[in-house]
Amino acid sequence: MASKWAKLKSKYETTLFNKEQAGDFGFQQRVEQLSREYGDLNLQALLTKHEEARKRKEEIAEQERTNNLQLAALALLLYKRFMADGVNSLHTDFGRTVYIEMEPLISVEEPSASKSFFLEHPETGVAMVPQNKSLTSWVKGMLDRDEDELVPKFLKVLLKATIKSKKT
Repeated sequence: MASKWAKLKSKYETTLFNKEQAGDFGFQQRVEQLSREYGDLNLQALLTKHEEARKRKEEIAEQERTNNLQLAALALLLYKRFMADGVNSLHTDFGRTVYIEMEPLISVEEPSASKSFFLEHPETGVAMVPQNKSLTSWVKGMLDRDEDELVPKFLKVLLKATIKSKKT
């Protein structure tokens, strides 16, 4: 361990948990339970168990990447088929509704025009330097009200289509 960390370790509390895990008491209890189960293992056995778990995690991560690619390819094909058939959703034989969810992705193409516009129009509720969330919410409101012609030209709107599925 580097000496810098040795000095800091004596000044600050040390944890093996990230922020999310640190707030999850149930997770910490399960860790403690497993630690008790492994408590009698010697160093070599602990290292072996750790390596086995690390390899399992890598395999699962690779499976997840492969699954995500498969889902993306299937979503692309479903989207194309839905568009060709003129539908937004379908009920399946296996008790689910598969549908297209649309979400606007907004970017500012001309920052100076954006700044001027939002200074002149405080009623929009969007800050002078808009936060993406408030800007998206403002534009989404216009799109929902079928007022897309009111979207300022300095904004670029991209509609993100996602194939979703819910139990019916």
